[in-house]
Amino acid sequence: MSETSDNVRSFRSEFGFQGMVLVMLSFTQALPWVIPLDNLLTWSWWPALMRTVSALLCSLIVWTLLDTGYRVGSNVLHLRMGPLRKRITLDSITGVRTQGPVRCQHFGLGSVLIQIDHDGGSVAVSPREPDTFLAAIGHAHA
Repeated sequence: MSETSDNVRSFRSEFGFQGMVLVMLSFTQALPWVIPLDNLLTWSWWPALMRTVSALLCSLIVWTLLDTGYRVGSNVLHLRMGPLRKRITLDSITGVRTQGPVRCQHFGLGSVLIQIDHDGGSVAVSPREPDTFLAAIGHAHA
């Protein structure tokens, strides 16, 4: 649901195919934690390394799942997806596409993507409320 305060609207990302892929990846990262070790009495660097890498990747995936969304201010669109952040001025948006293939940087977890073309390139988003989001960035329908 979107939130409104001081001309800033917040939108959460839809959870679809890309989100499910991330969930499956997080489960595969848990495998080194549940696979029995050959010899529990001796410490080996390999299982420790595998568990450390899997914990870091799982943390990154969970961060992405929990912190993906968009904020529309008076003249700026803020995109976030886990550790990734992007800031686009609304004046620099040159076009919006809601249909067709999307070949750009993704900031969404949903299966229905909106491509936003701007002076610096293109990004894809998947807000839960696409019509309200498009109206907030000044593009009623694309």
